[in-house]
Amino acid sequence: MSTTTPTRPPAATNAVRQRPGDRVFKGVATASGLTILVILAGVAAFLLYQAFPALVAPASDIAGGEGFWKYTAELVFGTALSAALALLIGAPLGVGIALFITHYAPRKLAAPLGYVIDLLAAIPSIVYGLWGVFVFAPALVPVYAWLADNLGWFPLFAGPVSSGRTMLTAGLVLAVMILPVITALSREVFRQTPTLQQEAALALGATRWRWSSTPSSPTASPASWPPRCSAWAAPSARPWPSPRCSRWPAGSRST
Repeated sequence: MSTTTPTRPPAATNAVRQRPGDRVFKGVATASGLTILVILAGVAAFLLYQAFPALVAPASDIAGGEGFWKYTAELVFGTALSAALALLIGAPLGVGIALFITHYAPRKLAAPLGYVIDLLAAIPSIVYGLWGVFVFAPALVPVYAWLADNLGWFPLFAGPVSSGRTMLTAGLVLAVMILPVITALSREVFRQTPTLQQEAALALGATRWRWSSTPSSPTASPASWPPRCSAWAAPSARPWPSPRCSRWPAGSRST
């Protein structure tokens, strides 16, 4: 007795036709993305065109009389140094706060802390800069005086510190500015840790510290670089503080 298997109908080869609204939305989205790229390219070309006379100008026409590259080298060094100090201070604190909010704090405390962090991340950078210039820097003058007297051998604490506008102040202000950003992004990263991994760690007898660090680290490590990169880019692009310094000491005043 022969048996026959039912044959399946051939799969449709024609692509599903898109509705007019989908095609319009796709076109508008694509055009918007391309427009942004064109605008950025235009801004870059305009800035390069306007800066070209300064790039080829003789050294006598540049402030300081040492040429354009010598003049800007100190500005670039000061900006990079202050950004590095901010990241060195703010990154560990931000990750630690995010770890506390997601794994240690009670729910009644974690929710308000999350709201406060989000509000701090929304504050414009110019507000942090004005606070640093008029409030934070003068308040640190006595601290810097003590550091200069007792730890002046360390370049970062060397004087003079009459105004408080030092490289260390710039790094601290930028650290405060990027702290909410790193905390908010790291918090979202830690929330992506699979619950099964956390429960497995607890089932194996892991402590709270092992439970919060070991399961989170492999999952969060690949995703932890965007918060750090964005935090590095943020202070590097801020108008204040952008210290111009020719040496390491904190006495190099910000301009």
